Amino acid sequence: MNRKDRLLMLLENKNDWINGEELACLLQCSDRTIRSDVKTINDTCQTKLIISDTKKGYRLNKENTITYHKKNDTIPETPEERCSYILQKLLLKNKKININQLIKNIYISEYSLDNDLKKIKEIIKDYPNLSIIKKDNYIFLNGEETAKRALYKNMLLKETQKNFLNMDEIADLYKKFDLIKAKQILESLLHSYNYDINEINFPILMIHIGISIERILEQNYVKSVPSSDIEETIEYKIATDFYKSIAAKFQLLVVEAEIVLLSKLLISKKNYVAKNLLFNNELQLEKIVAEMLNYIYSQYGINLTSNKDLLFGLTLHISNLLQRISNKVNSTNFYLNEIKKRFPLVFELSISASDFLSKMLNIEISEDEIGYIALHIGMAYSQLNTKKYKTVLIFPKTQAISKIPIQKIENTFLDTLEIIDHLTYFEENIIKKLNPDLIICNAPLKHQLNIETVQISFFINYEDESKIRNAIFNLNQKRLKEEYNMFLDNVISPKHFYTNMSFDSYTDALKFMCDNLYQNKIVEKSFYSSVIKREKMSYTSFAYSFAIPHALDSSLVYKPSISIMILEKPLIWGEYEVKIIFLLALDRFNNHLLTLFFEWITNLYNDISSLNLLLSSNNYEEFVSILK
Repeated sequence: MNRKDRLLMLLENKNDWINGEELACLLQCSDRTIRSDVKTINDTCQTKLIISDTKKGYRLNKENTITYHKKNDTIPETPEERCSYILQKLLLKNKKININQLIKNIYISEYSLDNDLKKIKEIIKDYPNLSIIKKDNYIFLNGEETAKRALYKNMLLKETQKNFLNMDEIADLYKKFDLIKAKQILESLLHSYNYDINEINFPILMIHIGISIERILEQNYVKSVPSSDIEETIEYKIATDFYKSIAAKFQLLVVEAEIVLLSKLLISKKNYVAKNLLFNNELQLEKIVAEMLNYIYSQYGINLTSNKDLLFGLTLHISNLLQRISNKVNSTNFYLNEIKKRFPLVFELSISASDFLSKMLNIEISEDEIGYIALHIGMAYSQLNTKKYKTVLIFPKTQAISKIPIQKIENTFLDTLEIIDHLTYFEENIIKKLNPDLIICNAPLKHQLNIETVQISFFINYEDESKIRNAIFNLNQKRLKEEYNMFLDNVISPKHFYTNMSFDSYTDALKFMCDNLYQNKIVEKSFYSSVIKREKMSYTSFAYSFAIPHALDSSLVYKPSISIMILEKPLIWGEYEVKIIFLLALDRFNNHLLTLFFEWITNLYNDISSLNLLLSSNNYEEFVSILK
């Protein structure tokens, strides 16, 4: 990712003004460079994609982001862009590329090209039997068609992930045929067979279909796909009818392996409505899911065990997951990055749930599938009544005036406010005895007590509701800060704080930090292995320069602790460059601390000023003062 794309990512994630100094610190460049990048981006977009203000800084004009990405397809500048450019040429247009012509087109040396090819080899190493070959002044992509399509799919998914609900945008990826017409043919068949596709997965299904058609048009066919009696399924009938229609529409040859592949894709995207599904030897899948929810409760103290909708939904989802694994079909999750960034605690619960399921069912669960499990768990977690704030209303007690607004407050804020008394006027001694968290009044009120107070009108309009929500937000922030500061004092120390450290890889940095904890008898020796296992399931790095690694197994921790490392140079950690590492070592008896830490991390993600201060801090005392 080049600097301009990182700049756009920061502005998009913040969704508010960011001053140039903060951006320059995060991107490790000068204010002048930021100004230059903004001008280049706006010139490329031919409109003000980034709005600038001398006092406020910079803000993204989101209406124009799509226009920018469409036009920003000029000569690739960075190694990452060149790798993507070369792969797209090999997958979409050419079966081979002339090296001399390539070097001329993208203005690089053969030495730079060799380095890019090394990076491409790293990119494709996870795709079975896929290799890049340089021979006789040409570059080839060698390997099985299924592997090439998998690579092609992941590249397209990355390209569309910010606009994946826009079917026109997806269709625009395919230049040789009309994907919208193919979509209409499929929808007509699904309707005639009364077949229900999971709506979340439908755009992904169309990307799969688009790839298949485009590759077939270039005479690139899947040679064989294990059928396992799939010919008797309704999916096979739909796929057969679909390809017959497509063949007539786009002059294609119908190939059996392509029909089988689409059949399996349909199975993976199907909406299941059956209940009481069984797993091996009459063992109920629902029972395993219930045990999984109990496991989450034991690890984190978050009780989701009584949520019947969650139990039912997860049971059906995991049954669907087992079908996908059985058919060797992967599922892609467009919501994955958003869940990881915005709801790290929910994603962590899902990591633990998936680890539990992997052991119970003897399966491997991909990061995308973990993200789908997180959608279920997140909906249930959001319904938990974790905190109600004690509220005193100070309203006239005239029946005609007070009844309606009070009822409206109770109904609107049922899950967050507990009205403990209704008074006509403020009296300090009475308020002290009641000890409320919040006072809501309908007239100006000043007092000396440290209690959040909000004035609203008699009629409780949208503005009044907004004032109350802001007051609740302030109370949440205050509670989090108080609890977090108490927690922080007990888990960090100068002994496990490191600055200006340098390592070749994030695993080396983690090994150093874990060894230090082990030598100080804070964790068991196998703690490092558990941390690495957790990273393999899903990287713990965040967009804004920090990572929060931790072990999967909390029983390996003797004493709760957080190690902190500020690196001299950022390390590549998954998709991001990381400058600060928070290594969490929290035992099962202090699992509530993990919940608290993730709540704080969510706030840090949106607080660029604090993060910049942390990045530039020079010692333990300065760092801790910023944390608090």
